[in-house]
Amino acid sequence: MNQVMKRKLKLILLTQSIILILFVLKLIFFLDPIKTSSVIINIILATISLVSIVLILIPRYSLRSIIYKYLDIIILLFSVFYAEIIFMIDNQLKFTSTTLFSLLLVMSIIGVIALIVKTKAKRIFLVAFCIYFTVYLIVQDVYYYTFHDFFSYREIVSLGAGLEFIQGAVRIEFLHIILVLLAGLTITLIQLNKRENHIKLTKKTVSILLVPLYLFFLLNINAEYPSKTKQTYQSDHYLYYTRYSNTKFISRFGAIHYSIRDFSDSITPKVPNKRELADIETFYSNNHANHELNEFTGLFKDQNLIFVMAESFDRIALNEELTPNLIRLRDEGIEFTNFYVPVYPRTTSDSEIIFNTSIIPSITDGPTCYFFSKNTFSYSLANLFKNQGYLTQAFHSNRKEFYNRHILFKGLGYDYYYGQYELGIPDDQKRYDSAFLNIAKDQMLPTDTQFFSFVTTLSGHSPYDERNEASVKHIKDVEEVLGEDLPDEIKYYIASQVEVDRFIGELFKALEEKGLLDNTVIVFTGDHYPYTITENVFENYIGVYEEYQKNHMPLFIWSNNIEPLKIDKLASSFDILPTIANLFDLDTDYKYYFGKDIFDPYNDKPIVFYKDYSWYDGDNYVKDGIKITGSGTDSYIEQRNIEIFEYYEVSIKILRNDYFKLLKHKKIN
Repeated sequence: MNQVMKRKLKLILLTQSIILILFVLKLIFFLDPIKTSSVIINIILATISLVSIVLILIPRYSLRSIIYKYLDIIILLFSVFYAEIIFMIDNQLKFTSTTLFSLLLVMSIIGVIALIVKTKAKRIFLVAFCIYFTVYLIVQDVYYYTFHDFFSYREIVSLGAGLEFIQGAVRIEFLHIILVLLAGLTITLIQLNKRENHIKLTKKTVSILLVPLYLFFLLNINAEYPSKTKQTYQSDHYLYYTRYSNTKFISRFGAIHYSIRDFSDSITPKVPNKRELADIETFYSNNHANHELNEFTGLFKDQNLIFVMAESFDRIALNEELTPNLIRLRDEGIEFTNFYVPVYPRTTSDSEIIFNTSIIPSITDGPTCYFFSKNTFSYSLANLFKNQGYLTQAFHSNRKEFYNRHILFKGLGYDYYYGQYELGIPDDQKRYDSAFLNIAKDQMLPTDTQFFSFVTTLSGHSPYDERNEASVKHIKDVEEVLGEDLPDEIKYYIASQVEVDRFIGELFKALEEKGLLDNTVIVFTGDHYPYTITENVFENYIGVYEEYQKNHMPLFIWSNNIEPLKIDKLASSFDILPTIANLFDLDTDYKYYFGKDIFDPYNDKPIVFYKDYSWYDGDNYVKDGIKITGSGTDSYIEQRNIEIFEYYEVSIKILRNDYFKLLKHKKIN
């Protein structure tokens, strides 16, 4: 071994020792932040960075010769790095030293792969990877613009539904043009600078694998650690292994690293295990969720129920002249003025699952409606009514295969699911909710049995322009009442919801004709706010700019036999099921719900769960374990974080292990 290599190996060993020492020091310091300061931490991190730079930049040959020899690979890596940076800047994602070392780690792995594959395969790899990453970033950007989150490969099973969801929301952005031009330039330069730089892995060349290894150490050293062991959910390692927030993951580790981690997770099956079952049992034993009978218990006992989940409905659509039937629901029934419907990854489908089960849908393991569609949900809303002898049915004017509803709703306990073709709704009528009601009313409102009918409307679905037939039908009425100066998207959106009002009007008429008006309850709410409206247009119109507050939605419970009432208590979509169970005096065990009966006096800590593990208690909004706004003390926030994060963790274990099926089998035996 020559002297140059010996000196290099000594330097490598020395640097590894320094890195290991710094790593241990950081762990010790972060165990108790009182013993250290930001200055010391910065010195440590600066030293680490300096060591890494010295290590990486010491060449065996001249820098110029290295650049020349590996120019094709360097061109790709520079393109990837640049694309990452502009992508993160455009989407206003924060990046830190952790992000930098994460990107360098992935780039070093890409570089090693390019070096060890044969020359022809390498050229294909470089070009294919450039095309893939460009398309990936553009798709992620479009998805993020619409859903304020990034998609997972597990979402591919719902690709058809997703494409229909974002109809009218896809826009060509300046970033997309830059990314395409960058990819074109990169591929051209790679083709013009072909290099013969294939390396065979031998004892002499295996040292190239040390570069990714170094960067792996540096990434871990720069990662954020919990200041206390019970706050592990605030660490980068918890984020990395749970991927509970795709947005935060990309912000901390980069999009290319996320794509690799996500792909690995997506092809790795999640199987039930005894440890998770034990965790579920422990959770339920520690959360008895006592439910106390109250003045509203049994208020609607033995009555029928129509649950209307209105597509994209928001309170901005309410108007005395345009939506008189919805105003009737509000003014004659129980209005919940502080009600929230948080948007989850599969939007409408996830809201259906929350309303029906009161558990958190899958956030990290793929769409609940596909990956867990055959699960058993013994304590679902439909099963509670079925146990009381009710006919349980679900209705939608779109095809029943959309979001796998024809399978999912069986597990939710529904006797029948009626979609467009089962009801015989013509294609040119399915966008009109009023036509949907008139076609479906005989199945929806049977007179020979008690019934629970769950209805999902369609007219309010985007796009909010001339392509929405329901909007076109009512746009003139909207302009006459509200004027023509409103933004077009807002006008067309409100017009689409006027059709929902017509649905409610026809529902009132049908109930009266069938003699069901006095023994049928109507629950009305939305599945999510209209997130496909251009963000600044929607925010400026409603005067709300915080994402969590956009989820503030209407909830009305109407009966012909009650006095009007307003409830100001904080509540969310998770609280619907236990509240209905109380109102109808349905036999259930309330501990199996993440929500609470809104009327229960024990319910003194209401909470709204969001998809990124953030939460809101009516005063404090907490994200990533950190209070964003509110007056809660540090000890209160810390304690609630521990409680709430447990709900998120146990929810996926419940789904992954099909817990209620096992519980049902256990009770039978």
